[in-house]
Amino acid sequence: MTPNDPQLRIALDAALHQIRATLTAVAGRVSEALGTMSQSSGRISERDLLISTQFDLRRNIGVLNQVFADELDRRINDELAPREDNRRTLAAASWQSLSLVDDNEMEERMYSDRIGQQISHACEAELRELAAYMGALLQTGRADQDRNPLRAELLGAALYRAIESATTPPEARKLLARELGAAVAKAMPECYTQILRGLQNRGVQPVVLTVRQFEGPGNLLPGINSAYQTLSSTRSHHGELDTPSSSGAGMASGGYGQRTMRGGATGT
Repeated sequence: MTPNDPQLRIALDAALHQIRATLTAVAGRVSEALGTMSQSSGRISERDLLISTQFDLRRNIGVLNQVFADELDRRINDELAPREDNRRTLAAASWQSLSLVDDNEMEERMYSDRIGQQISHACEAELRELAAYMGALLQTGRADQDRNPLRAELLGAALYRAIESATTPPEARKLLARELGAAVAKAMPECYTQILRGLQNRGVQPVVLTVRQFEGPGNLLPGINSAYQTLSSTRSHHGELDTPSSSGAGMASGGYGQRTMRGGATGT
């Protein structure tokens, strides 16, 4: 499907609406939690940080939601655009390649990754199932979680960009990244479940989940018998062990002997 395919756009718009509603509810709960935490804090500096961060979040909660929606929509459109060989994204960049960027970019990458990982760990089963439905909508023929435009990685990046728009002090951003990240991760399993239910109601049929195979020298090596398999092979048909000499030979032929034969004849 192309990015402008009606069925794909309808499905993604419905998913975005569900995700935005989830963030709106979570942001409200986090704002209240910050107030509660400030009342129980025994340190003045910590209490001041909690109060000021709560104030920024309450005042800019609309901005937070809008920037998150716009940023996530932009990243989804980038995902759906035709891929180029030289195309690079922030998520694909290695830490080594970020060695020359400023501290703000490094901080954004670090917190975005952390939020994405929290969501991914909390929603492992839901994301695996969603990848199968997205494989059908995108007509990729397989369930590829790295091609899922609703994957946790993109949500984490969009959420931290929204946090940057809601508050300026680095410590406040760090606090919101921690609290919002944990709260969103806790809420996303239900959100993804609702998205999956919507896709099912629209008649979308998931692609069959398959294991991706890669060519490599390891695929050509024979299996290595475990100690349990080697011991089992020495048992007779009557369920008793063979003689010690035959058992030793069996273990040699099933383990070390086979490896030395592949590497060449051993000296006598």
